[in-house]
Amino acid sequence: METIVISNNDALIAELLHKCGKLWTVLEVTGIPVLEDRHKKGVKCITSVMKRLCFPLLLHCNLLYLWYSTVRVGGLNYGTIIDLVLPFLPNILWWMIYTRRVSLKMLLIRMANVSVHVKQSYYHPYVVNISLFVVFIYPPVLTLMKVAQNYPVLAEEVLRNVQEIIFPSLVTVMYIKLCSLLLQNLRSYKNIFHKQLDISNSFSVVKLIKFYVEITKDIETFENLLSAPVFILILKIFFTVSLTIMDMLSIENWMSTLMLEALGYFVFIFGTLGVLSICAANIPLEIIRIKSVLLDKISAQSHQDGMLCGEKQILFVLKRDLCVLTACNIFPLDRGFLLKAVATVIAQAVIFHQLGSSLSVSQEFASFT
Repeated sequence: METIVISNNDALIAELLHKCGKLWTVLEVTGIPVLEDRHKKGVKCITSVMKRLCFPLLLHCNLLYLWYSTVRVGGLNYGTIIDLVLPFLPNILWWMIYTRRVSLKMLLIRMANVSVHVKQSYYHPYVVNISLFVVFIYPPVLTLMKVAQNYPVLAEEVLRNVQEIIFPSLVTVMYIKLCSLLLQNLRSYKNIFHKQLDISNSFSVVKLIKFYVEITKDIETFENLLSAPVFILILKIFFTVSLTIMDMLSIENWMSTLMLEALGYFVFIFGTLGVLSICAANIPLEIIRIKSVLLDKISAQSHQDGMLCGEKQILFVLKRDLCVLTACNIFPLDRGFLLKAVATVIAQAVIFHQLGSSLSVSQEFASFT
């Protein structure tokens, strides 16, 4: 009889599985086994591999079909280019996450190791599971909205919704969840600094500063791993909103044919992007609050005749740069990001629509003369 030895990493992985609900199980179904089970052997291993191949094959075959459907219609304009680019972005995103799965697993284990003593909210797994349910129910809801407005529903549109919504939304849920875990770790150790840090006790200072440095390193690793994927997510949102606004500008009586679908798009997109940007923006703000606590400790406990034994370590922490989460180092994810993004997308869509209208009028005038 085979004996399975449970290592410390296995225990941490089990804890992560509990904290994140069904997130890692769903990602494994999509072909990305971040927290894979190494104990599977034989038939179970083969079955698991076959299950993991189904979604990526569907993703890539669906991409080819959507490209064929778009090219078959003919005509080259801004909307056609977006229709060609949009279904390709989820495939790029899938390969990004797949190639980072081992590094992501190591980051998760380190985060779990730091958060062992952090009290977690019991409702977080339920929030994750509800978010996953919304992700999978959202594409058929969009289809029902079109049916409710007596709008013809084509097979290409249904497949496009599945292609462009499901996997990017899963990555968004993963990003937000990891941000919330990092934020919980920061807030927990901020409270520990406030209550337990004694600058006159070198052991206390070294121990707590060590935990803080580990958390900041996890944030830096998180930024290095997921800044490029989150840029792809934002780029996809940018193109989707731009295309929807251009449809609203070009279709007559769009409120009777497009209103419900556009409303569904905007609520889902801006809701997820707003939560993502707020979670990402809270991390540097929490680091600033931790530094404020450390400054207060120095001010309250410093002696007038010199520096305390732990003051040098704290000053070193205060001089460290803030960990700011970005989208591929192109723009920071701050609290004003959503408003700036909305204004940029609307302006861009209106400009391209006006340019297209001007070109059409010029061509009609030239052909008339």
